[in-house]
Amino acid sequence: MRIERYLQPPAPAPASAGPEPLARRLAAAPWLALGFRPFFLTAALMGALWLPLWLIIYLHGVPLPLAADPIAWHAHELVFGLAAAVLAGFLLTAARNWIRGQPGSTRPSANGTKSPTPSGLPLLGLLGLWVAGRVVLLIGDVLPPALVLLVDVAFLPTLSVALARPLLRAKNRRNYAFPMLLLVLAGLNLVFHLGDYALRRQAITASIDLVAVILVLMGGRVIPFFTKNALPGAKVRMPASLAWTATILTATTLLAPLLPNPLGPVIFIGAGVANLVRLAAWSPWSTLGTPLLWVLHLGYAWIGVAQLLRGLGHWVLALAGTAPMHALTVGALCGLILGMMARVSLGHTGRPLIAPRAMTVAFTLVFVAALARAILPLAAPSLMTASLLVSGSALAVAFALFVVVYWPILTRPRADGAPG
Repeated sequence: MRIERYLQPPAPAPASAGPEPLARRLAAAPWLALGFRPFFLTAALMGALWLPLWLIIYLHGVPLPLAADPIAWHAHELVFGLAAAVLAGFLLTAARNWIRGQPGSTRPSANGTKSPTPSGLPLLGLLGLWVAGRVVLLIGDVLPPALVLLVDVAFLPTLSVALARPLLRAKNRRNYAFPMLLLVLAGLNLVFHLGDYALRRQAITASIDLVAVILVLMGGRVIPFFTKNALPGAKVRMPASLAWTATILTATTLLAPLLPNPLGPVIFIGAGVANLVRLAAWSPWSTLGTPLLWVLHLGYAWIGVAQLLRGLGHWVLALAGTAPMHALTVGALCGLILGMMARVSLGHTGRPLIAPRAMTVAFTLVFVAALARAILPLAAPSLMTASLLVSGSALAVAFALFVVVYWPILTRPRADGAPG
């Protein structure tokens, strides 16, 4: 694996009369300079470790003191663990660009101590809160339920405040929705902890649908932007009418389970069509030779596919199972997570926007996992166990490859010497 061109040797440390205090060293550590660095690494580590653990628990019945039944724990950790960490890394990083040059904004200093979003020790504290949530969910059966609830639910409101403060200071109204969406997601997490078996599953479904709304919002901004920048000749179109239609219909799917049939399924089908038409306007076929782009386009395509499957499941019994949700979680969520982490990590560390070869393999494995988990059981229900093994293993390897390739990139200073 050749990643040398993405790295540079760290600058020699200046001479010092004695060892620096630990707090000062942590405050200046490159891996705590900006939110994407620690959160992307820990999210990828979680994906590489939690998926094999899930397979062992589910397929072999290994008892662990989980805070919920194994299926609910698995779904909860996908949303409130993996997805929440990547959202934290992306939003805390993107907020720097959102408020740059606006009234009340501050430029980050060389060591990040005056940054508009957490860095150094505050960022480490936020990361520690997220890690604590994963621990209490893993051993929650031997802990007081109130402690599990407080520790796990605290992360998203804290993240919302950390994001809202600089946005409010800069009066960046365009992005006020993101802190509010994080609070709604936190509310769904609270419902998960307080609810019974049925309510937990409803909270998980709603949280996955809410994450889909966030993916449509963020994907609609960055995917065509990245495509236009990397491929100036691509005919990328971004009609406002398509953006509004796709976003509103995707948001309305949160209410679809409450609506009478067939209105709910029709909304899902409409959202699926709207998102696929929107994607077609971004010239996805022009990205086939650029892995950092096609992974994002293909990930977004799975949003539309998942919504179509959920809508059609009202009339096609074979689609009424878990296939649509796994198309959304494995294909769309994990595909966009891996693609965004790979692209953002290179761009924000001043390195070439070219996917290391191993990451092309990782991108491919994510969509192998999506086909195995969402489509294979539809074609051959008897292969459900095989689909679980293939999907879980492929995803775990994909996230492990990210850790191996990006660990030195995310833990070293920027290649161009700039802060962040």
